[in-house]
Amino acid sequence: MSDHRDSRKSRAVSINLGDTEGRIEEIPAVQEEPQKVRFSCWEQGRLLSQPLELTEKELLNLLKVAIRVGILSPDFIKELSSEFEI
Repeated sequence: MSDHRDSRKSRAVSINLGDTEGRIEEIPAVQEEPQKVRFSCWEQGRLLSQPLELTEKELLNLLKVAIRVGILSPDFIKELSSEFEI
């Protein structure tokens, strides 16, 4: 069975959470599929099966980094700001 995902390397950003890191990464889209992102927890370069647990401040910091590098799109930012009038 072949993988139909784009062969481009996905981009990722992370923040240090002490012993672990929280990460947001792009998932390369299949042709017409909307862009997807993955939130994950890593330790010593290994993906952990546990969920990513963040404080509100840590989540905000991770989102800021993802926005700055373009992982979260201008459309995402526009919709978020219009939803909450920010």
